[in-house]
Amino acid sequence: MSIQDEVPSSWESLAPELVRKIASKLHPNDSAASLKFVNSQTAEALRHAFVAHWGRPEPWRCLSLHQRERLLCLAASSGHVPSLDAALAHCGCALEPEVLTAAAAAGNLAICERLLHGEGCSISADCAAAAAEGGHLPVLRLLLEAGGAKMRPLSLYSASKAASCGGHRAVLDWLQQAHAEPISRTWNALAAARAGQVEVLEHLLAVVPEYKAAEEEAAVEGGGGEDKGQRQPRWELLVDIAKGCPAAVLQRHYDRLWRWRGMLLGAGGAGAGAGAGAGAGAGAGAGAGAGAGSALREFEGDDEGRDELMARLLTAAISSPTPCWPQKVDFLLRDCWGPAVTRQVLRGDNCHHLWRIWEEAAEQPDFLARLRRLHAAGLALDDGAVEAAACGGHTDALAWLWDEAGVPGEHFIMCYSSSQLWVKQHVASDVELLSFLRERGAVFMAEHVKAATQYHWPDGPLLWLVEAAAAVESPGDSGGSSVEQEQRAWSAAFSAVAHQGGGLQLLRALREKRGAAVDLGAVVAGGSEEALEWAWEEAQHEAEHGAGTAQAPNIDDLARCAFQSGNIATLRWLLACGLLVTPPPYYAWLPPFAVACSEVYPGTFHRLRLWVELHTATLRAADGSPGATPAADVAHDASVVVGRVWSAVMGAVRAMADEVAAGGAGGGGGPPSLEQLLLPHQVQWIERQWVRAA
Repeated sequence: MSIQDEVPSSWESLAPELVRKIASKLHPNDSAASLKFVNSQTAEALRHAFVAHWGRPEPWRCLSLHQRERLLCLAASSGHVPSLDAALAHCGCALEPEVLTAAAAAGNLAICERLLHGEGCSISADCAAAAAEGGHLPVLRLLLEAGGAKMRPLSLYSASKAASCGGHRAVLDWLQQAHAEPISRTWNALAAARAGQVEVLEHLLAVVPEYKAAEEEAAVEGGGGEDKGQRQPRWELLVDIAKGCPAAVLQRHYDRLWRWRGMLLGAGGAGAGAGAGAGAGAGAGAGAGAGAGSALREFEGDDEGRDELMARLLTAAISSPTPCWPQKVDFLLRDCWGPAVTRQVLRGDNCHHLWRIWEEAAEQPDFLARLRRLHAAGLALDDGAVEAAACGGHTDALAWLWDEAGVPGEHFIMCYSSSQLWVKQHVASDVELLSFLRERGAVFMAEHVKAATQYHWPDGPLLWLVEAAAAVESPGDSGGSSVEQEQRAWSAAFSAVAHQGGGLQLLRALREKRGAAVDLGAVVAGGSEEALEWAWEEAQHEAEHGAGTAQAPNIDDLARCAFQSGNIATLRWLLACGLLVTPPPYYAWLPPFAVACSEVYPGTFHRLRLWVELHTATLRAADGSPGATPAADVAHDASVVVGRVWSAVMGAVRAMADEVAAGGAGGGGGPPSLEQLLLPHQVQWIERQWVRAA
């Protein structure tokens, strides 16, 4: 039974017209992805709604490059060919490997075949990994075949790890049988443990040599000390089990993976057995009864590796995403270490590796509960806990630290107000947290906004921060920065936001309320057509009415920015406005064909496609074709102009292949052939374009 069949029938009772109306009120990502999987009837209705809305160029104009790429990936993952056709026709972005990865993750074999053989899509090892993690064996077969011998080693490695992470024994067995890819690798076990895939983990524990129980038996009987490198793989696995697996799995395997030869020999015979029993969670703590002495001997002497492992184990347990994290912490502190060793660990007597514990624990939404648990166990609260709470967006934890636990907050607020700490440890992009900090005396300035853009904050919190900084600005300039430095910070923030594809509302706020300079290159690289249109008008107005410092934009530089980022939509806008008019055979900003070829590989084939499309646009413009769309799909244009381009491409491919063949295996020192750099489906795609245009 599929997930769709298990959903209650309330959606099925709605008429398709009502479903489409609901979808029209949602964010495009929701209607494109989330609701498509409610049930089959709703999915069908929403697919038609997606095509009706996104099958036109107008809705795409307000989307940044990142948003258009995401929507294209969503269409590829939907399994709906008309939705993919609509996205391909209007997205205005390159066919990067992420598109194929999205389809592979969803297990859409037909869409993957279409992207590979119909579009010559760029491909990477991540595509095979996505299929393997989802357990989509037919898609994985297709991608491994398409990748050929040159990509197979990395793809097999990635697929094996991903299948372990996804818990798919059948995929692992197939990889071993069909491709002789050994599954008995430590990295597969680590991936399974971290993802909490217990069944796969138990299987790998029995076949991975580094984890076999025979090692323990040899350790008890043998003499001399065990090489520290031999214990490290087991310890790494133990940390990942503590992180991702249920507490029962940690308890079951702790003794087997923790013990090492030197410890067993030092404890000796019965003492070692007693200590091992305590470590396995046999009931009494390690510090109680006959096991206390042997348990303490496990921690005697200097052993930096052991001490680091203890810190990492506690960090993994307290930051575990599993609901049984409290049991893991109790197991380590009470059953494995006992009170005396626990006090030493938490005080840092033998261990100085707890510096990441707050940061990793703050990755979980219930950080306050974990904070209290560690504090109750004896771990001192410090500035690290405060910074972790701020970075993780935990307003409740910050309030508890300052108001109940008595941790001083003045130094923290002072550092953030002067932006000294902000650039090192970002505050989470959470408006509630930002408001809380402002209430406690934090003062936000341009440097804060600039630093926040470096961490790719979303538009909402950034817009709040821009408004807050404008509202609290004081003539005293307590931060010590000059007016010029502050203005540079605002302009740098604008550039970063524009390059990341920030929305027009945020760009306008930075420009109109804070006086940031317009960075057309950044807008061209990551922005929308709508944002570029506004930015161009702003730049033109500044050039005409400014103080004389504004310079006219270099059109070639702008086009180069768009080409490098693959933002076809903004390139089309520049072409449509008649701004890119240069004589053939090349635009000045397009690299020569030989250079374009030297930079093309299976994962960057989309760059060659873009080069050909733009070169075609050059020849069209040179021929003066009236009313021609400069960036139209070359696969549907059989004009002589397009034929000349594809003829030149095929001629270059064959000439380079002949040159390499004549030079022998070493290539005679000549440039690499496209047929050596590309995959068969990509070369075949080039041939089809040439035949169609002939």
